Amino acid sequence: MRDKNNRHENMKEEGKSVKMFLDALLQQRIKTLKPNSADPGCSGTRENPVIISWKNVERCKDIVIDPIHNRLKCPICGKPSEELHWIGYTSPQKDWENLAGWMGALSICNDCHCQVEFICVMMNYETIG
Repeated sequence: MRDKNNRHENMKEEGKSVKMFLDALLQQRIKTLKPNSADPGCSGTRENPVIISWKNVERCKDIVIDPIHNRLKCPICGKPSEELHWIGYTSPQKDWENLAGWMGALSICNDCHCQVEFICVMMNYETIG
């Protein structure tokens, strides 16, 4: 039981670190984005309201960040970005080790169970060629 509590405390501390790091990166990234627009391929739709697997979203649910204004609204109910639930998302460690990691802000409409927008602030990847 003690190991489980320690793991939970470590995850909470890791979440705080991720949130602080993400907040700083987001402030820089938001300045470069146009209001009410998404990066290509990073927004949910009525037909496909999932950007990141819900399993991975669940892992990051405790990294709550302040709402980001003037971003995409829910494609299903039209709720504005200021009223959506925003979390800091970071890929699982194995993705970073395999050069496929992402970090950013994810907006979710809890009413529609829809991932609305992902704003990527950091990624690592392997180039081919």
